[in-house]
Amino acid sequence: MPNQFLVRNAFTNLTTSTNFFASFIIWVDWKTVQNKPGLLDKIASRLEEVKEEHRTEYGAVLRAGYDGFKEPFKVGIKVVFEYATNGTDLRRTAIAKGWMVQAVGEVLVEEGVEYTDVFGRGGEGG
Repeated sequence: MPNQFLVRNAFTNLTTSTNFFASFIIWVDWKTVQNKPGLLDKIASRLEEVKEEHRTEYGAVLRAGYDGFKEPFKVGIKVVFEYATNGTDLRRTAIAKGWMVQAVGEVLVEEGVEYTDVFGRGGEGG
């Protein structure tokens, strides 16, 4: 019976897969990034530091860039990165992703980048 299940259903064996990729987007107020031409470079530099500090966790691919707009006047900062593993160890990948998110957040705070919601809760002058 188990062989029939395998024959009839598609499945993926992650233990033989190549490295796993992940991404995340942090939305920010356009007005707080529009006059910061070096912001993405600072984010990329900080991400490289994290990658270097945790060499066994990350692969070669690491990118940061703006990724679209949404109302009202928000821009997404998207980070794409490669794990050095196939992603089957969920705890390990969650921790590694956390380091990346934390690094971006630290740069955004240092640079005074903000996010205010549609209803004005949060940030300066909301």
